[in-house]
Amino acid sequence: MIVPSTRSPEELAAEARAFLAEKAGPDTDPAAPTGTWLAPGRVNLIGDHVDYAYGVCLPYATTMATAVAARKRSDGLLRMLSQAPNGELLDASVALAELDEAVNAPDATPGILPDWRGYIAGTVHALGAGGMDIAVVSDVPLGSGLSSSAALECAVGVAARDLYELGTSDEELIAATMRAENFYVGANTGGLDQNAVVRGRAGHALALDFLGNTHEQVPCAMEGYQLLIADSHVEHSHATGEYSSRRGLIDAAAAALSCSFREEDIVERAVEWAAENPADALGNEPEVVRRRVRHVHSETARTIEAVEALKAGDVERFGRLMNDSHASLRDDYEIVPDALEAAVQAALQAGAVGARITGGGFGGSTIALCPDDRVDEVAAAIESATRSGGFPVPTIYATSAQDGARRV
Repeated sequence: MIVPSTRSPEELAAEARAFLAEKAGPDTDPAAPTGTWLAPGRVNLIGDHVDYAYGVCLPYATTMATAVAARKRSDGLLRMLSQAPNGELLDASVALAELDEAVNAPDATPGILPDWRGYIAGTVHALGAGGMDIAVVSDVPLGSGLSSSAALECAVGVAARDLYELGTSDEELIAATMRAENFYVGANTGGLDQNAVVRGRAGHALALDFLGNTHEQVPCAMEGYQLLIADSHVEHSHATGEYSSRRGLIDAAAAALSCSFREEDIVERAVEWAAENPADALGNEPEVVRRRVRHVHSETARTIEAVEALKAGDVERFGRLMNDSHASLRDDYEIVPDALEAAVQAALQAGAVGARITGGGFGGSTIALCPDDRVDEVAAAIESATRSGGFPVPTIYATSAQDGARRV
């Protein structure tokens, strides 16, 4: 069953304003009225685990979004209000002066605020903004691979930029939100999510080339097809070891080989390096290095081809590339748990032209590109396959490309 559409931007904004007024009190300073800002989650159509390896990714901003209501305060304090999935009220305060001390300490290392507060406070501090009251309301499911963290960071970022009239460019905003995640929280992720969330445009996917540091809006109407997202309810976290182990190896290979992973001989070069320098390869066997680097190399090539297929309106070809991407993430990068594999195979057997895991892996969501007349069958097949396999039954959404972070 496909769930009804998520709340509209206006509904999310209204709930965030009401939440702030209820928990922090109504506006009392005419010079600091409450405003509301919104940032969507993102789905990556193809191109995963290559944003940190000079690759090409193709995400778009989704209908699921995070809204924040925010207002300035003059005491240098950030008060942050949110609600945990179990309904618990999250109410925390952080002094920006204390963050100054922590960031500038001689022994400062990533992870100085390694929980939900770091996404908010890290963004505000990295932008150089002042004190704020911030209330968060979100429809982006946590741990779903749909970038709930970047949605939160970017909603807070545009709020801080506007409230303090910082004049920050989109590039600077993206850099600040990435620093919040990488340094303040300590999650060693790439820049795919923040780029997609900030630069999203309705009806378009965003082709991101991390080698040339370029981006291109690509129309993605896909007439006659719908994209389904299946949130597996198998949670993942970018701050945990499996993701970091994959990135650590690729970072080490890039440094040792001075490569972009687009070179024709890069896989064999990486295998030779690992055989000769096992410590530098972080203890990974040469055959493991072969698979990991082969994924990065082939995924970038696939994504470049997928961009061309999307421009040409060749949905069948695009779907085949999605399937090849999933196989590479499963077999070479080894990030696909059984629950998500069951969902992907069920979608394909029920008529999807393409299906794959999306995001960082080890849990999260799958996506399926379905002909309009097969949408219900695909959703039913995913539910049946996961239930019969003893896995959590996914929540399934239909989605389309939306605008990025903005004031509402």
